[in-house]
Amino acid sequence: MKNKISHYKAELLLLSITVFWGISFPFTKFALEDFSPIALVFLRFFITVVVFFFIYYKKLQIRSFKEWRYGFILGFLLFLGFITQTTGMKYTTASNSAFITGTNVLLVPFALFFISGRKPKIQNLIGIIIVTTGLYYLTGIGVSGLNYGDFITLFCTVSFALHIVLLDKYSKITDIIHLVFGQFLAMAALSLVYMIVAEYFIYENLKMNFTTSSSALVLFLSLFGTLLVFFLMTKFQGMTNPIKASIIYNMEQVFATFFAFFLLDERLTFIQIIGALIMITGLVVSEFSDLIFKRRKLN
Repeated sequence: MKNKISHYKAELLLLSITVFWGISFPFTKFALEDFSPIALVFLRFFITVVVFFFIYYKKLQIRSFKEWRYGFILGFLLFLGFITQTTGMKYTTASNSAFITGTNVLLVPFALFFISGRKPKIQNLIGIIIVTTGLYYLTGIGVSGLNYGDFITLFCTVSFALHIVLLDKYSKITDIIHLVFGQFLAMAALSLVYMIVAEYFIYENLKMNFTTSSSALVLFLSLFGTLLVFFLMTKFQGMTNPIKASIIYNMEQVFATFFAFFLLDERLTFIQIIGALIMITGLVVSEFSDLIFKRRKLN
């Protein structure tokens, strides 16, 4: 019974992550008025690395690359996901980007099988289908076919799916402090290089305008949207399976839509509300079907 309670508490904490991700969307939109995209990503992870190091420096074995190499692998996948998502957004719509990114939930079962040899449960697959259907209506994706931006965004989908599965694997064999630190350090270093090369030299659109409000937004995105989120994700995802985790993470789209409605005054249509309810239904099916079936058997 204790394990079950811990299991559901862990998944509730993973769900809380999507709340922070959801509110990060409008906050990021506000922050992009004063920062170029890659500069904002760099600042988020640079501040995160500094704060995390200040808190946990006594537990970090800086000279032992073996301790945090797995974090570097995860950090590279995160970087690839962030960059391809950001680049793809230049050539496609926000709804297409959100939908394609969310379809990583369809890839996780296959990645899990090929990497760990674990087969998904039928109720998880049903939950995936329901959630993806809801995501389709929530994002309002068009049906005009894939464009160049959509194609690039597919790489983001693959990267995030692999990150979810490998995080599950590495969190069981690596100390959490080094696993988290490796991800943050890799993201900060790679985004710094990309920012200098792309935004400073190639496109010459590097922008960092520190005001009171923009600095507060960056601090929120760093401390809550990045540091807290990835620490909870790394610590508690191992207490559930990657397929359930990917379904939970897709609730980000639901919270993002509602926060955009309240904070950005974006229109929320009836179809979007239906899509959100369908996604929540998919989460419930995946999460509680085991308990429902067990109770029926007992009766």
